[in-house]
Amino acid sequence: MWLTLFQPALHAVWATGLLLRPRGCGLHSNSVGFRPRIMIMEILRYAAFSADPAGGNPAGVVLDATGLGDTEMQRIAAEVGYSETAFLVPGGDGHFTVRYFSPKAEVPFCGHATIASAAAYAERHGPGVLHLETRAGLVEVS
Repeated sequence: MWLTLFQPALHAVWATGLLLRPRGCGLHSNSVGFRPRIMIMEILRYAAFSADPAGGNPAGVVLDATGLGDTEMQRIAAEVGYSETAFLVPGGDGHFTVRYFSPKAEVPFCGHATIASAAAYAERHGPGVLHLETRAGLVEVS
């Protein structure tokens, strides 16, 4: 099935690579005129160290995880189901804070998810140097 409910309280769904989450849901969601804002997030799936999508080391990548909390990142990683999913929070000028989650827990660093993140970013923004601040320290990718 292409639609999986993450958390009923947030009305979040996983649908073909997108996370749709109404913003502003809460105590007043039944108010007259209530219109939640929808946040659309792209969740990418990459195979690092391979030219063949069926080979290599698979990793999930979220290039803009701004506003996601630990619980949401953990749920997304579990739903993606790869050994790790990288969540990047942009800081400007090629600087990002990166967090890595396995389906069960956060991990300080993941090499193949880092490579997948750099490849995903370069495909969308072109080549350049990325400064990735991870729990294991600063990693520069060029």
